[in-house]
Formats: sequence, structure tokens, C-alpha cells
Amino acid sequence: MPPPRPDVRNIVPPWITVYTKPLPVPPRGVQKLQTNRPTFLNLLKIRQPLPAVVSILHRISGVLLFFPGIPLLLYGLEMTLRSPEDYARFQSLAGSLPFRLVALLLLWCFLHHLCAGTRFLALDLHLGGALPQARLTSRVVLAAGITLTLLISSWILQ
Repeated sequence: MPPPRPDVRNIVPPWITVYTKPLPVPPRGVQKLQTNRPTFLNLLKIRQPLPAVVSILHRISGVLLFFPGIPLLLYGLEMTLRSPEDYARFQSLAGSLPFRLVALLLLWCFLHHLCAGTRFLALDLHLGGALPQARLTSRVVLAAGITLTLLISSWILQ
């Protein structure tokens, strides 16, 4: 048989209110307060402001750079250094359309992450924190990421 529990009122300091009785239940017939709040939020239907979209894309690009980006880069490096046959196989793989699309996606992730990270660093230094400036720098980050990706990919594919 467990020892008896001490009285809670003797343990708790006097300035803290301890409820020993259950909270009152509303009487029958009294309805709950009706609200027009949704029971769930559909995040795809909520229109986010542009700085929020840039922030979300910054996080997504960082995750994509970390998980598939680093292992694919290391595997490609290991494949090119293993033997001349594997180097030739990597060259033929690098010429395929799926490889080029994945490389293009990872290039955009890198460039967007770089531009957005520079923007967030400026925001940490209290530069461009006002709403019009934040919206402008968000547009600049999106445009710079896409423009740099197209320029570098066209230069590489020549």
C-alpha cells in the first residue's frame, strides 16, 4: 500500500492558488460560444506575403542542399576519382536530361540560398527591415536567384 499523499496546500506557497475542487461546468441548456474560426488551416489556400515566401524558400533550399545535394556531390566526386571507366560513366550520366534538371535545381537552391542568406544577414544588421524595403529586397532575391541560375546554366551548357 503506497504512503498517503501529503496535503497539497501545505506544500505549495501561499501566493499560488490551488484548486482542490473541480472547475464549474456550465449548466444544461447553456450553449458554447459559437465562433467562425476554421477547424483546420489549409496552408495552400492562405496567400503568404512575399517576404514569407522568400523565407520558406530559403529553408526549403537549405534542406535540399543538405540532404540530396551533399550526398549526390560526394557520390559524383567519388565516382570521378575511382577509375577511368567510372569517370567515363559519370560523363555519360552528366549528359542525361534528368541529371541536368537535378543539377539545375541544385544550382537554383544554392544561388537562392546565397541571395536570401545575404538578405537575412542584412536584416540582422537592421538594414531593410521596413515593410516597403522588405518587399523590395524579397523581389530582388527572387529575381537574382532566377537570373543567376539562368545565366550560369546557359554558360555551363554552351
